[in-house]
Amino acid sequence: MVQSVRAIYENGVLKLEERLNLAEHQRVRVTVERLEPASKEQRAAALRELFRLADSTGFAAPDRLPGRDELHERR
Repeated sequence: MVQSVRAIYENGVLKLEERLNLAEHQRVRVTVERLEPASKEQRAAALRELFRLADSTGFAAPDRLPGRDELHERR
């Protein structure tokens, strides 16, 4: 079984961002891959792709969207 999870290296310890499906004392092999932050160009391209995909769905909102006060009062 292979699982891929993100982690943060802090004070000499890798802190996983999610739980692993492992038995207590299970031996594992760890491979570390550094995740570089996305550049402005990469983020802009991802946002353009998101909007392109959203536009291609054909989903349309109703003619009138509820206002802030109406949304706040819904419970």
